[in-house]
Amino acid sequence: MFVLANLHGEISSKCVAKFYWKQELAEELEDLGLHDKWVFTAKTGPLSGSEDDAMEHVEKIRSENLYSHDCTPGCQQKGNLYYFVES
Repeated sequence: MFVLANLHGEISSKCVAKFYWKQELAEELEDLGLHDKWVFTAKTGPLSGSEDDAMEHVEKIRSENLYSHDCTPGCQQKGNLYYFVES
């Protein structure tokens, strides 16, 4: 987890947003077991690249998965046992 420490004065909204998305990316990589495997670098590879490359990789993996859920009776009548998430 990233920690903001020893900051003086106000934090800009841009700084807060950047921190938020860095943390989101770190959690997504952790969830997928890629936190220790992804290498942040200028050169793009199968498990390397920029933060944007990492998010695209995460989105690609997530979009190819089916997610089970607890169906309501109405949902079951429609036959929706899984959601397919597309990017």
